[in-house]
Amino acid sequence: VAVGGLKVTPLKMPAKDLCPSLVFSGDGKWLFAVERGGRLHKIEAATYKHVQKADLGARCDWLAISKDGLVATMGDANEVWVIDPAGLKTLRKIAA
Repeated sequence: VAVGGLKVTPLKMPAKDLCPSLVFSGDGKWLFAVERGGRLHKIEAATYKHVQKADLGARCDWLAISKDGLVATMGDANEVWVIDPAGLKTLRKIAA
């Protein structure tokens, strides 16, 4: 789809349920998005294809990236979780 001379690729995701923080990996190869309900999505940036999903099992309020991995703020748990971007496994849970 072209909009104002730009190519726009729609993603088939539940936009109304997403946290407003889409995150690119440091190398730009991956895009990460998380639903407020805790479903984490890993998307190949070049093709916008979903390659992996993980259910974090708790409500998520925000997603960011750090040198240690993805960082998710889990409001109900009052914790910050560090998540491995390769396998989407939780590495650490840190009390807020």
